[in-house]
Amino acid sequence: MTRDAITAAFESYQVVKASNIRGTVHTSTRRQHALLRAVARRPRQLLLANHLALREVTTDAVMDEIERFASDGWRPREEIVAHMRDWLAERDPPLSAAAHRRGALSDSLIWGHPALIRRPADQRWETRTDTLHRAADTVFDIALPAPQVAVRELVVAHLRAATDRPRAAMSPGGLASA
Repeated sequence: MTRDAITAAFESYQVVKASNIRGTVHTSTRRQHALLRAVARRPRQLLLANHLALREVTTDAVMDEIERFASDGWRPREEIVAHMRDWLAERDPPLSAAAHRRGALSDSLIWGHPALIRRPADQRWETRTDTLHRAADTVFDIALPAPQVAVRELVVAHLRAATDRPRAAMSPGGLASA
């Protein structure tokens, strides 16, 4: 596969980057993104509630606002974080000092929301310059499975990958023949 082919796959959103689990960047197909997004929603809600010290606003409202704000174009992560801090200050005035304090974890929970995909400002997909974010739903059609279905599909895919590699390594030609 050539660099041009990989870039074309990213530019057409057949392959996407997102921070849908553990806040790290994951590259996946559209379908895999939908699976990861479905599985990540509940744990992300718990993290948001804890780290933002929400009292008046629900985590669903926070997640919905992140998606709404990032739906009309590609936005830099700093813009998403600033918007959400202002939005939260208006809606949840009793927020604790900890929630207003800028921090790497609370910021990444906002711009790393599982429903957002990432892209670079240029076509340098191979670098860590993918700091623009947008709601995936506004870029391509995405059907979200139920979390239980998503977990099942992801487990099967990972087990398949884990069992195929050792089997391939033990074949007469090794991994090169697999």
